[in-house]
Amino acid sequence: MPTLVHCGYHKCLTVYTDRCFRHVLGDRFHNFFGKLDIFYAEHQRLAVSATSDYCLDLAKLTDYRISRFIRDPRDLVVSGYFYHQRTLDPFSTIVSPTAEQWRNAGAIPRALRHGESYVQLLQRLDQEEGLIAEMEFRAPHFRAMGEWPADDPRIRLWKYEDVLGHEVEVMDAIGAHFEWPDDDDPTSFRESLRREADRWRMRDSLLAWDKHPRDPKSGQWQPLFTPKVRRRFDELFGALPQRLGYDAC
Repeated sequence: MPTLVHCGYHKCLTVYTDRCFRHVLGDRFHNFFGKLDIFYAEHQRLAVSATSDYCLDLAKLTDYRISRFIRDPRDLVVSGYFYHQRTLDPFSTIVSPTAEQWRNAGAIPRALRHGESYVQLLQRLDQEEGLIAEMEFRAPHFRAMGEWPADDPRIRLWKYEDVLGHEVEVMDAIGAHFEWPDDDDPTSFRESLRREADRWRMRDSLLAWDKHPRDPKSGQWQPLFTPKVRRRFDELFGALPQRLGYDAC
């Protein structure tokens, strides 16, 4: 059987995809997030596994089928900036974090002071500097976006902006990519995945978004990326959005 993996990014539908796979597969699914060393050691015991933010070493997987969700990195900056101000991630409350402590999280921003946590940093800085700190934190994630092969048929890519409103169709396409048969058996993985996506879209999504710390729609970066913020983004990541199929700043 091929290795089946879903690869996403923090603030890019990870709660949604985890819920779908977990409800369908139970303990045969696990999200390793950025802990790639544990993923390589344990993924073979699972029907489907997931990781976030980093490019996989495909040579370690032999046969594989991978689904990927990406989002405009500028929207990821905005979404993450507001999210991380709310102390919702354990790493963000570590005072004076070391690179080792943040090994599976991201890069330490230049503005972080000794004796300060990431949450305290974002609450201290003005919005421009806070957005710059968030993009510095996410630098390894964004670099990894450009490291994936663009022409591997075993890897299928969906944009966040194309998933919203088409959850059932996208999860069905993922099931097809994973080579799960499309049959009338209500207990089949592919049919169960469709049903779970439909439940999220038709019933639970409104409740979930009501509790979401930030509006999930795309294009939020445009009014918030001032010339200063845009310059820093361009210095760090250049034409990454265009390489991913998004419009330039």
